[in-house]
Amino acid sequence: TPPTTERPEMRVLKPVNLRTEPSTKASSYGLLEKDAIVWQDGKEGDWFEVWVHGYVRKDFVKPIVGE
Repeated sequence: TPPTTERPEMRVLKPVNLRTEPSTKASSYGLLEKDAIVWQDGKEGDWFEVWVHGYVRKDFVKPIVGE
């Protein structure tokens, strides 16, 4: 699970795109709302790689194994 000393917990300061790569030109996974909690997993230049905790209904996802 993400919350450890290796993955510090951080709060999102304002709505921001969660990017696929560390670039404003990269596509977005979606918007992180203000006050969302993320966990830092790495750093590349001025960008943090983060983990996000959330939920999605099981009928909207499927395993990608074997695709």
